[in-house]
Amino acid sequence: MTLTDSLRLVLRQVTSSGTPAPMNEILQDYTGASISTSTTVNHLLWMCDQIDAMEDPAKANRWIGWVQGVLWASGWQTLTKQREQVRALVSAKAEKIVGVKP
Repeated sequence: MTLTDSLRLVLRQVTSSGTPAPMNEILQDYTGASISTSTTVNHLLWMCDQIDAMEDPAKANRWIGWVQGVLWASGWQTLTKQREQVRALVSAKAEKIVGVKP
């Protein structure tokens, strides 16, 4: 499993739970526009697809950071949960490469 796979999993859970995005209230205050949760999630899923195809690691990391930031700002995932998610993936990758659990 890659980081984008795990982000997709969280986004699909948000979609199935119907949890609204709190940031929509902020957008309405400033622009008068409203963005639905499904629009936000669909865009983030599209971003994950684009990240998988990127050849520039720096750009991919910026996009991953953006997706994670929206998940946090929307209240859909805590920073602690994101940190645990990344650490688990790094540990699994290190174990696969070295053959020893870090």
